Amino acid sequence: MLLESEITGYDVLAVVCMGLWSYFISFHLVALGYGKYILYRKSQSEPEELADVPGVSILKPLVGGDANLSHNLASYFELTYSRYELFFCIQNPEDPAIEIVNLLIKQYPNVKARLFIETVDTCLNPKINNLLPGYAAAQYDLLWITDSNIKVTPNTLTDMVARMTENVGMVHQLPYTTHIDSLAGYLDKIHFGGAHGRVYLTTNACGVNCASGMSCLFRKHLLDEVGGLETFGCYIAEDFFLAKSIYDRGWKFALGNEPCFQNPGKRSVQNYVARMIRWSRLRMAMIPLISAFEPISECIVCGLIGAYGINHFAKIGFGTIYGIHIGCWFLFDMMLLKLIQPTPIEVSWKIPLMWIFRECISIWIYIRALSSRTVIWKNQKYRVLYGGKAEPYVK
Repeated sequence: MLLESEITGYDVLAVVCMGLWSYFISFHLVALGYGKYILYRKSQSEPEELADVPGVSILKPLVGGDANLSHNLASYFELTYSRYELFFCIQNPEDPAIEIVNLLIKQYPNVKARLFIETVDTCLNPKINNLLPGYAAAQYDLLWITDSNIKVTPNTLTDMVARMTENVGMVHQLPYTTHIDSLAGYLDKIHFGGAHGRVYLTTNACGVNCASGMSCLFRKHLLDEVGGLETFGCYIAEDFFLAKSIYDRGWKFALGNEPCFQNPGKRSVQNYVARMIRWSRLRMAMIPLISAFEPISECIVCGLIGAYGINHFAKIGFGTIYGIHIGCWFLFDMMLLKLIQPTPIEVSWKIPLMWIFRECISIWIYIRALSSRTVIWKNQKYRVLYGGKAEPYVK
């Protein structure tokens, strides 16, 4: 044991490094444990067993069409839940999604579905503008907003309503992705089934506000109390502030038993990188202190500081420690991916390749995000202000 007089600055630095390394390693363990507990389990009380199930208004904001849009939207017409209305919201009267929606409404006449085509420009956030007509027409207090590229299973809504217990104000889903046998497809899978899934599950296990707006079921009156959906139109990351508003009033969140499956018609590595840079810039503006620790949470940097700390005291080779760290990190990510994915993991060389690629570019993405506060979203450019609000970008 070191005497107090023998403790050096290097000793203190090594202890700090080991503490940070242990903290971020614990994310793997918590995510695996909570994922095992929450994902794909049957809810204790199914709402369909009740005599009078609560009605749900589903809002789908649509902009443009892609190869998978019809298939994604059709999955909402095939929900087994017995009492819901389905609203599609479109701004542009020339939008190609209009034809797809009209065909589906004719194909499923027994589903209460409606198409809103209305240009609204009252907010900065284009998604909020798109949703406002449907929000105003919503009949039920339970409101489910899901993105256009989300594909659901027939039981998804039943599961989410079952999770909406008395003290819960919002039910959301862990973002994941459908399988596409391409490099970009595996990159999405590695990200959402690994790094993103790890943080998402861990923060929710600890009761921290971390709710994605890709698929959220919430109580409409909680939004009406603060001025409605339009209140959050000054933010680009409206999902974070909507969730924060509910959380700050004492309501709890619940994570759905199923992930939400992103099923876009087009994927590319370039789109992934642009998306990650945009998300990083938003986090830097909304939660700058937490965002400052993001590089340390990544495998490469976390391994360096952990190897330094352990090597300082245990005198095990730095390279040996770092190699074990990388191997264990990859193994933990694959275990989590196996938990999140409902089907067996594919045996493919693309998985380790894209895992290495994602880990290598993560720090570069963070540095790129630091270089500017502008984001491009829905073909529009914005400047993100500290605190989370945004304004149109002007040169």
